[in-house]
Amino acid sequence: MSVQEVVKTKRSSVMTQEDDIVDFHFKYTRAKDKLFLWAKDRFDLSQKAVCDIGSGYGHYLVHFGPGSYGLDISKTHIEFAEKLGVKVYQKDFMEDDLSDLPKADFVWTSATIEHLDSAHIFLRRIYNILNDNGVLLLESPVRPVSAFYRHIPGLKSLYNEHGDHVNFFTPDIFDWHFKRTGFKLEESFRWSVPLTNKLRLRNPTLTRHFPLNLFGDAYFAVCRKDPDWEYPARSIRKKAENLKGYVYKEGTL
Repeated sequence: MSVQEVVKTKRSSVMTQEDDIVDFHFKYTRAKDKLFLWAKDRFDLSQKAVCDIGSGYGHYLVHFGPGSYGLDISKTHIEFAEKLGVKVYQKDFMEDDLSDLPKADFVWTSATIEHLDSAHIFLRRIYNILNDNGVLLLESPVRPVSAFYRHIPGLKSLYNEHGDHVNFFTPDIFDWHFKRTGFKLEESFRWSVPLTNKLRLRNPTLTRHFPLNLFGDAYFAVCRKDPDWEYPARSIRKKAENLKGYVYKEGTL
């Protein structure tokens, strides 16, 4: 079933006055939408139980398999998404108790981690809602390869800093975050949102290759949960299934 057929089927009960939401979020013409469609096919997500963190109006959630669910804090988003027949929990992912949520085979998160106060706690909480050997699919902006790009006409947009971004990453920094939160990095690449749009590419992963990747302002990672992972022996932390994803070892504080 095509993307258009899925949306047409799922939105049958959506009210006419909400068509502007459908037109913006369900056309799948934006660069990050194209990356999602690539990932959906690559990892067969239509057959997997996926947790969509920050699921919004459900425009990605409608494509996931049985047992999938979304998490969002907006009542407006949730009410719209539920008209599409998907399950969404009203949760603040960083603050609320997640122990009542079903375990997921995959977690999808896009354009979220850069907005949060603690990337470490975010990833530890994701670890705890995944099944053993479950997979995290993460998309995030990263800093461009060269700071000189800001001085080149037409490339300044690569350094357009969002006012609500409070975390900033490079691929190497992400590697360390994954190692310190219990994930094994299986695949990652830098890609370009502006080039995907300017070149009207259907497959944004074409920008992962040289020389286009030199202008990559975004990053995609595939990470597998390591159920046997623990903090290093010299760490004062040990993993736990609680709000932070860890506790301090007795006698260390």
